[in-house]
Amino acid sequence: MKRLKILLILAFFVVWAAAGLGFAAPPFSHDSGGGATKASGPGTTLTIASGIVTVSAMGGYHKIAVETGASDDLVTINGGTTGQVLTLEAADPTKPIYLLRTGNLQGDADSALAYSTVTLLYNGSKWVLPKMGAAGAGTGDFLADGTVPMTGAIVPNAANTIALGSASAEWADLFLGDGAIIYGQNDQSNTMTSGASGWTFNKVVTAPGFQSTKSSGVAGDDSRYEANSTDTSSSGRRGADSLTYSYRGKDPGTRATSANMVEAWTNAGEAGDGGDSTPWVQTISWVDLDDYLLKDSTEDHLTSGFMTGLTKSIVLTHASGVHDGADDAAIMTDSGESFTASAMVGMTVYNVTDGSSGLVTANDGTTVTATLAGGTDNNWDTNDVWQVGPGPKQSNSAFYVSAASTIRHPATAGYIAAYYVTGAVALIIEVADAMTIVGATAAAVDAGDTIDSPATAGAFIVLHNMSATSAMAWGRNGTWVDGGAS
Repeated sequence: MKRLKILLILAFFVVWAAAGLGFAAPPFSHDSGGGATKASGPGTTLTIASGIVTVSAMGGYHKIAVETGASDDLVTINGGTTGQVLTLEAADPTKPIYLLRTGNLQGDADSALAYSTVTLLYNGSKWVLPKMGAAGAGTGDFLADGTVPMTGAIVPNAANTIALGSASAEWADLFLGDGAIIYGQNDQSNTMTSGASGWTFNKVVTAPGFQSTKSSGVAGDDSRYEANSTDTSSSGRRGADSLTYSYRGKDPGTRATSANMVEAWTNAGEAGDGGDSTPWVQTISWVDLDDYLLKDSTEDHLTSGFMTGLTKSIVLTHASGVHDGADDAAIMTDSGESFTASAMVGMTVYNVTDGSSGLVTANDGTTVTATLAGGTDNNWDTNDVWQVGPGPKQSNSAFYVSAASTIRHPATAGYIAAYYVTGAVALIIEVADAMTIVGATAAAVDAGDTIDSPATAGAFIVLHNMSATSAMAWGRNGTWVDGGAS
């Protein structure tokens, strides 16, 4: 009988082992070597040690605690038997655990533990993570097919470290709700707020240029504009010299302006659809604060005090000569010259032979670069005669010439320029055929005639254009004479 009892007990243990039920051992928290936390009993909390925890073949469910800090990475799970199923949960959901595939974790993507659980299967060498977005996932999971929406914010594991997309894997459209706000800076001090009438920025917007497309206006609404802007120039530090907007409604009158722009409203004379049925056009011209120049403004500007500035000096050797480079050249070459580099930039160069001219954009010791227009072939051929003269934005400048040559005075109403001879040479000032210079010589000068300086260092003359056809000499030194028609 005693032998039978022993046999029955042995048979019971054989059946129990064959069923894979195993035997529970007393749980323990640390091994004697101070390595990763281990546990054999279900529900034991394991603390990560250098990214590692250790489980036994009996462990089916554990809570995982961070080693230090607000979050931790779990990269390796030691222990386990083939086919073992292990469910993990964060010991503190406010301190997430990131399951990374850099150790013996396998899956389509990394995972995270916070307020949910994750179940892994051991395949003999790797703990396999579940497929993200699998059927049955709970609300709040991040699913690739979008079937379960997010119920909380998507946040990175550290501030200002993780990008949304990349240079080679961009997201497409971004859909935001009414009143949505886009924040910038770590302190969220820059904002873009969506509204029914457009986006609102809480700070200054800086851009190299501005151009909008036309949209429908609002009839009878004095506060609305048609977005119909025109960038009249691609140059300038602010991207454009002026912007033009069309406005439908009553006469808007005078508008307040900022310190660096000037705006004027004019009636465009077209049929409108609001207010008094006439559209108005607003032109804003930028004031270049760096150069203290008002760019391309056609308005009158009044001051109640003094306006002061500096007179620009342009120092030249010859102001005229002959191109001795190749035919059909885009750049003028005079190999006998020794120009000061960039001294002519901003001046106008004239091809006297073919009647073209252009704004000088560069020059070195022997060449001048400009895009010619208005002539017969608008380039340089061997023996073409060249001249330079004050450029369109060089009024109120003084030109110092040291070699005998000819300089061209512009025919722009209101233009003023001073010409000074620094050597014992004669300087010839040429004008347009229709222009007459008054007060420069003892006798009257015919339209189109040049005036010639004495060959004396220190001779000078200051010319102011009362109109496009009449220049007045404000002052001179030396005896200037009528040089006749050029």
